[in-house]
Amino acid sequence: MTVVYSTNTANFLFSLVNFLETGRARNGIVMRMPPPMGLSALLAFLFASLFVGILVMLYGEVISKILASVVFKIPYKALNLGVLVFLAVLSVYFDGIAGALALVASSIVGLLAVLLGVKRTNCMGALMVPILLN
Repeated sequence: MTVVYSTNTANFLFSLVNFLETGRARNGIVMRMPPPMGLSALLAFLFASLFVGILVMLYGEVISKILASVVFKIPYKALNLGVLVFLAVLSVYFDGIAGALALVASSIVGLLAVLLGVKRTNCMGALMVPILLN
């Protein structure tokens, strides 16, 4: 959990600094932020991430043990099916048929990567190239 949290926080902060310096967003959350942000916004996010990091350090292990004991009681297939249905419903709710089609297309690409023995990180090129060109 610590590694995932640290990586995600660092990724967000690098995206935020990039946005502040170049004005180009490389992150979905950063894209939703208002453009006229300065050093004060960066400092606010740094302090917020530090605060959340301390909170996670204090109670994260206890909460994770409780959640793990609950999740391990749920049948694996039922958990996967529930997540799949939840994602499908959210895709249709937020983006309609286009969202459902995008979900199906991206799922096919992800499954084909596994079946063909291609690393799934290579599929990120479909996202990264258009972002870098814009």
